[in-house]
Amino acid sequence: MTSKDIQDFYKEHGICVSCGQEKAARGRIRCANCLAADAERHLQSYYGMTDEQRAAFNAAKLQAEQKRKELRRTAGICTRCGKFKAKQGRTMCGICLAKHARYEQDRRIRAGRRTLEDRNVPGVCFFCGKPAIKGKKVCEDCYSRVFSQMINARAQRKRDQFREMNNLFWKEHKYEHAQNHMH
Repeated sequence: MTSKDIQDFYKEHGICVSCGQEKAARGRIRCANCLAADAERHLQSYYGMTDEQRAAFNAAKLQAEQKRKELRRTAGICTRCGKFKAKQGRTMCGICLAKHARYEQDRRIRAGRRTLEDRNVPGVCFFCGKPAIKGKKVCEDCYSRVFSQMINARAQRKRDQFREMNNLFWKEHKYEHAQNHMH
């Protein structure tokens, strides 16, 4: 029997492939003791590096992660887990999207930022939590800020010549396409 055959046997029977003695941890191929020893070895190796070695290690790891994500993205599978098809228009599967959303919400709470549920309270400003203007979802300060941002955004849209030219191009394209199919 080769060592590969032995490892396959251990995997099939839920035995740790490293020590061959303990039951493998749930969802893993190694036992908890071997996983902990491996993590300890990794930490000692990592923190035993010089700053230059650590920077090179991190750069190589980042590059490998970016390559893996790009391969998964082009294959149309989840860039995070690589197990399931990505949701349409997304790079992650439904499970990973839900986990990521939960993580982001927890991160916002830990950072002291208000959640969306906290923001949708009647009579309280959506942005800062001060008393809102009657009939609005924002306070006076936030209203003036948002109003000026909206005015600037509308002015920008009017100045955007590229958008106008692009819209004109597609109108002409649709018109020509319609004319060609009428005949």
